[in-house]
Amino acid sequence: MTTNEKGVRFLLLSGKPIGEPIVWGGPIVMNTKEELDLAFKELKEDKFIK
Repeated sequence: MTTNEKGVRFLLLSGKPIGEPIVWGGPIVMNTKEELDLAFKELKEDKFIK
């Protein structure tokens, strides 16, 4: 295997599962559909980051 002059970078992460449900919607990940809906509502209202 060869690379260009800049080489290659990568990040590998691992961890133990915590057993919580995952609901994914584009760039946002929450635990329930209700939390996901609220996050998108807050994002739309520019209140997502508190």
